[in-house]
Amino acid sequence: MKRLVVEDSFWELYPTAQIAFAVGCDMKTASEVSPEDAAEIAALLEEASALAKNRYQDEIFATIPEIAIWRQAFSKFKRKKGVRSTVENLIKRAIKGNPVPSIEPLVDISNTIGIKYAMPVGAEVIDAIEGDLHLGVDLEGGKEYIGIGSDKNDPTLPGEVCYWDDCGAISRCWNWRDAQRIMVGSETRASTLSIENLDPTRAKELEAAFQEFCYLAERYLDAKIVSCDIATKDHPVIPLGR
Repeated sequence: MKRLVVEDSFWELYPTAQIAFAVGCDMKTASEVSPEDAAEIAALLEEASALAKNRYQDEIFATIPEIAIWRQAFSKFKRKKGVRSTVENLIKRAIKGNPVPSIEPLVDISNTIGIKYAMPVGAEVIDAIEGDLHLGVDLEGGKEYIGIGSDKNDPTLPGEVCYWDDCGAISRCWNWRDAQRIMVGSETRASTLSIENLDPTRAKELEAAFQEFCYLAERYLDAKIVSCDIATKDHPVIPLGR
């Protein structure tokens, strides 16, 4: 059985982090989602973006607490120049009136939750993960990585925080960008569902976001949700059973 294993090297940097993880199985593909349900999902994404714009538009972007905490976290490890947390890009686009467009149901659901709760949300094809899924500091670097939309290897840097499996990195610079080989698409039927939180005062919000993420996957994609759990320093391993 595959597992999520959060390494000691990660907890040394982020001892209060929480990583909510589940697996959604037997999901509808994009073509199997009814036009009415697809429209409802797209509307949820639009609503989340509008709410974020209203909530944050009068604030100095870098000082927004949900953004500042991730910038501080990213400053603790070696990374590519200009790389930011995925949630920063979503919120910035919403504030500027250029929100992420509807792509396909599973991606839209992920982006909706990420924007609504201002937390990084991930989804990766579970069957494309080889062996255990690890999150930690890549001390030596050099893990193979071909990013979404690329055909060239862009290996990890020594000291970079990333997700990896037996074949290489699957998400560079923690949650910045996924690898092409595990990217969810229109034919995805089984996917990880994850949300990351660094602020212990937002633990209840993480739980609410996680519950809503799983609910929307069940409601619109007929997902069978398994292996729901939250990784912490005292509970660093989660089975990813199906």
